[in-house]
Amino acid sequence: MAMDVSENDNQNGTFGERVADLYPQLLRLAMRYCRHRADAHDLAQDAVERALRNQELFRSGERPDRWMFTILRRIFLDECRARRRRPRVSLLDEHDTLVAAEPEPPCAWESFSTEDVRRALLCVDRAGREVFSMFVFQKLAQKEIARQLSIPQKTVSTIRAGRLSRNHGVGDGTLSSSVDGSL
Repeated sequence: MAMDVSENDNQNGTFGERVADLYPQLLRLAMRYCRHRADAHDLAQDAVERALRNQELFRSGERPDRWMFTILRRIFLDECRARRRRPRVSLLDEHDTLVAAEPEPPCAWESFSTEDVRRALLCVDRAGREVFSMFVFQKLAQKEIARQLSIPQKTVSTIRAGRLSRNHGVGDGTLSSSVDGSL
């Protein structure tokens, strides 16, 4: 049931004028979708263009604003799907050169061996050493460590998270020098 274009001309101006009158509303909706002014303008213009190209598909009796909002939403969703499928490519000017990023230096802890960690634990008090060893080496959950040591779970998390770093210099370089300099 395509609408006759001549019917459109008799109802409050031409079809194109009615579509153009909807542009501010389309732009507001596009801004809600895109959250970027230039992208919203592009989206609204694409919707107007598609409506004008396909005006024969507009059915008489329908509200043109609903039809236009549907077109805008479908264009937006199509663009979102397309962005997910295509890789992100940066276009370079002819004068730009592509330079490989410098690899980030590895973190100091990445080179620690299990033996390094065991030696460092010798500097930690017995309770901290026991909790940390059970957590890291035996891979026990905090709840299980608390049960085995008969201490509250909150104490386990406090010892595991805080005591090593606050009291023994983990992360500031002092621990590695305190254990025969081999860390």
